[in-house]
Amino acid sequence: MLFCEMKIGIITVQRAPNYGAQLQCYALYSYLRQQGHDVEIIDLLRPFHSAYIKSKKYKPIQTQSIKQIVYKWLRLKIKRLISSDFRDNLEKERLFLQMHQSEFLSFKEKFALFESKMKYSRTYKSIDNLYDNPPSYDVYITGSDQLWNPSQPYCVEPYFLTFVKNGGIKMSYATSIGLSQLPRTTIQQYVGWLRSYKKISIREQTAVKILSNEGLDNIERNIDPTFLVSSQEWKKMAIPPIIDNYLFYFTLSQRVDLLQAALGIAKRNNLKLVYRKKTYKMEIDDSDAIGLIDISPEEWLGLILHASYVVTDSFHGTAFSIIFRKDFSSLIPNESRRGCRISDMLDLFGLNKRLISEEMPMKTFSKIDYTSVDAILQREIEKTQKYLLL
Repeated sequence: MLFCEMKIGIITVQRAPNYGAQLQCYALYSYLRQQGHDVEIIDLLRPFHSAYIKSKKYKPIQTQSIKQIVYKWLRLKIKRLISSDFRDNLEKERLFLQMHQSEFLSFKEKFALFESKMKYSRTYKSIDNLYDNPPSYDVYITGSDQLWNPSQPYCVEPYFLTFVKNGGIKMSYATSIGLSQLPRTTIQQYVGWLRSYKKISIREQTAVKILSNEGLDNIERNIDPTFLVSSQEWKKMAIPPIIDNYLFYFTLSQRVDLLQAALGIAKRNNLKLVYRKKTYKMEIDDSDAIGLIDISPEEWLGLILHASYVVTDSFHGTAFSIIFRKDFSSLIPNESRRGCRISDMLDLFGLNKRLISEEMPMKTFSKIDYTSVDAILQREIEKTQKYLLL
């Protein structure tokens, strides 16, 4: 047992229309509940929430100079002005959203239904509101996902638990920085905030090195919380699709060239392509391609579970491929700055050969022997259980 029937508050990415974010949030919440504790998700809104109130005091970390930002803004402006396709693209996107409006509404409703599986604190519409009237718990946990990534479009300070006033225990679990390098000033700021933590758990080895080099000695690397929930429990939650013999391609990018490449892989292996589309650019006019919009988290799990093969550039798409012991390949696009999240996880499980790049496209499938992977996962779960004993 983690604590003796403690009241625990988790601050993490929550109420987000993102499969990985929702499932990692649920996983840590569920694991702690199973230990017999009273657990809540701290309901701090972020800029994309309609009720969010912007703070004048708490602002995003500036990861670029003003000169760089202005240059990029001007370049984008000029590109839009000289591009003959820009207005056409806007119109195509408008028609796409109009045509699929009911599906997007269904998507939001399905995520709201999934959120009902968890208990939330009162809603904090602004960061100022959280600091003025913080919730009271015995233990505060910074959850997983990229909470400490300084390039987030919102202030990350609350995710370092600086709002805690009652002397409660502070710790993190598998929190991610998501980047392999940080500006010196950002590292120093992070270290200052983290000195009040009793324990620090990071998801990527690269982040452990960044922080431990600054003298923090209470740091440990732990697996993503989705691995703490048994595969059998996830399978019970998964909703199977009505199709079979398919390659599931799940991407966070919107690049049609990578989507076309995935379709080619599927066809070469006599499979249909199933993918999630979220923009007009991700529509393919091909009888062997099935684009879906209103996929619930449970349906997303089912699509991975029942796929003949998975190709993904998503951290959690990769994680659940491992949880369900699927044959898969993980793609890190050239422009990605967050690829270390995936490569670190694959290195941990000895699956770095599953990594592909745009210069090294996958042409044939290969089977994975999960014997050693299962042994590593069991070792990591036991390590986590020890870490969570206070």
